[in-house]
Amino acid sequence: MRIAIDALNLKPGGGGVEWYLRHLLTALSRKSGDAEFTVFLNENPGEPFPPTRKGFDCIKVSSIGGNRLCRSFYQQTRLDKVSRSAGADVLHCGAYVCPVRHKLPIVVTAHDILAISHPEFCKPLNAFHYKMILPLCLKSAQAIVVPSTWTREQIIWRMPKLEGRIKVISPGVAPEFTAEIKEEDVSKVLGRLGVRRPFILFAGSLEPKKNPGAMAAAFGILKRRHGIPHSLVIAGRINWGVDAALAALKSMGDDVRLLGPVATGDLACLYRSADLMIFPSFAEGFGIPPLEAMACGCPVVASDIPPIVESLGDSAVLVPAAHHEAIAESAARIFSDEAFRQSLIEAGKRRASGFTWEATAQSYLKTYREIAR
Repeated sequence: MRIAIDALNLKPGGGGVEWYLRHLLTALSRKSGDAEFTVFLNENPGEPFPPTRKGFDCIKVSSIGGNRLCRSFYQQTRLDKVSRSAGADVLHCGAYVCPVRHKLPIVVTAHDILAISHPEFCKPLNAFHYKMILPLCLKSAQAIVVPSTWTREQIIWRMPKLEGRIKVISPGVAPEFTAEIKEEDVSKVLGRLGVRRPFILFAGSLEPKKNPGAMAAAFGILKRRHGIPHSLVIAGRINWGVDAALAALKSMGDDVRLLGPVATGDLACLYRSADLMIFPSFAEGFGIPPLEAMACGCPVVASDIPPIVESLGDSAVLVPAAHHEAIAESAARIFSDEAFRQSLIEAGKRRASGFTWEATAQSYLKTYREIAR
């Protein structure tokens, strides 16, 4: 069986969807059994990328560059045909969009449907594009993979006829976050990044759905009311729609460190060194970063939205996303109550151990086989 995978959206320093695809592809390259793969990429997919091996072929499509319009045109007019020419039995489209008209059986991954359910958290052009194309793609696919039961329910509520095609496959925690790291190596990474202990960590892109305003407000309360010595370290790209929150963060001077995107190994060192991770999102399809943090022994305060409750369970402190006071007071308790902090660390490690990319890859392989001709 040969599977064609559309990874045309991969780019250097991408967001959560790109992170997901990289780790899935890496796991598939290691745990694919008798399956073979043809992966379609743009000219500059960034690094790291799956190791080259027999039966795992990467084809770069030079005509699309990083242009979404060109990518969409290629997906709708060429992708099915070139996948069949490569001998594929199944086409997996890993980022929402698939050919609406096709001959190959298709698996499409819908990481969320925020463009439909929460368009206010999307760029207007993105919301318009996906609101138009996503329902057509989902109805066209033979199998729809989503990361959470919450996302599944959101699709079924709007498109009930698709219920039998939707499969929940959780993402995993990469091995880098469970491997042992020497303290001297951690210290070197922190020094290179200009990060000093103690600190609170946020990992992810800064954009409206991540609720950076509450993050800034909660950190301000912790500094003023509780006098914590911590800085706030933000590891991720600055995206869009966060000018006010960014100004508030920058007004705190050296107490806030904006790192931009960081490599996986560096992120693992940050998780292991942080006294706390905060993740106050208004909306998510799943939420991988808190699980990664917990795998590294970092306690988490996160929002109590359904997909986060589903992924983290009772292994983190969950509070309403809009209540920055609750975020701050939960963090203060973790800093002052060592027994409570240790209970979160232990529960978090147990919870995170149940999510692996190897299991994710095996579930995808099962899905490919179920729909292959």
